[in-house]
Amino acid sequence: MHLDTRLWMYRRGEARLFGHPGDVPHGEGWQRFPVFFDDGAAADSPEAASPDVEPLETMSRRGLLQLAAECGLKVNPGWTKARLRQALGEVLHDYGA
Repeated sequence: MHLDTRLWMYRRGEARLFGHPGDVPHGEGWQRFPVFFDDGAAADSPEAASPDVEPLETMSRRGLLQLAAECGLKVNPGWTKARLRQALGEVLHDYGA
């Protein structure tokens, strides 16, 4: 049986698919989940104008599930908060492209 060992890693707006966790270069800032940073462009976004928008990192699991439903994202009920944040980040911020 062949196991899929591929791993998506993120670094300052860049996403890369590595073949194995051991292939990820150490000390280059790669992280398992996308890093949200302010580069000045966020101030122009419609989300920045709305103060009641809660960041994905601080949302409850229930809030993440509700947002996923609003986005039309089909989720597995067993998904963890981290997996929900990753999927929502891909949908909302196009991290999967």
